[in-house]
Amino acid sequence: QAGGLTTLLQLVREGTAEVRAQAVSAVLNLLQGNADNQAAWVEVGGIPALVGLAWDATTSMEVRGAIAKILGMLAKSSPASAATVVQTGGVGLLVRLTQDPSACSHAIFALRHVAVSSQEGKAAIVQSGGIAALVRLLQQAGDEICGFAAGLLSTLADGSPKNQAALVAEGGVLPLISLAALGSPDASRRAAAALEVLALNSAEARGLIAQAGGAQVLARLVQERECRHSAAALQHLTASAVAPP
Repeated sequence: QAGGLTTLLQLVREGTAEVRAQAVSAVLNLLQGNADNQAAWVEVGGIPALVGLAWDATTSMEVRGAIAKILGMLAKSSPASAATVVQTGGVGLLVRLTQDPSACSHAIFALRHVAVSSQEGKAAIVQSGGIAALVRLLQQAGDEICGFAAGLLSTLADGSPKNQAALVAEGGVLPLISLAALGSPDASRRAAAALEVLALNSAEARGLIAQAGGAQVLARLVQERECRHSAAALQHLTASAVAPP
């Protein structure tokens, strides 16, 4: 397979638009569910070639979506591969692709695995405008994508006061409350997880959650769905309200 991957790499780099699209499709098929092929593709320099192709203005959105899917697969496969995505400019590409409906879910999946791989991965996402892009999705996208965006925002905010402050500053609290209240069970749970992180660590976020009726939303989720994230967020709100000045 290594020889075949090397040939495909050359086609990705040098082929016509049609040949490049076919090569990307072939790479995707070879890498899905095959750890050896994933490692081999990284070894021959496949990640920077795909990132470069996706940045090319002539590349179709369909091909960019396939590339985002491959990058997610590779970022999940190992921290080293995720680091290569960061080092080759893949994070900025993926943040941009979150705004395209045909690539959005794959881009968020890839970014999530970049984020969990290292603090450097998290930082690269934030520096590339990831928090603002994800908040825009919360305000505009459908339920499933909103849930994915909330999950990634929770990952980015967890353990990072700077990212928590950025999420609040970008106006993320209100759409998270709305998603928790109106979203599907999965989307609602992910929104509640993000609110839990904010309620634990940010006095400003706690104030915004309370002012927007978030406590009532969280209480309903505890009662109706036994949502542990909502219970924890509600506990943080309650503890803050009764704490001495």
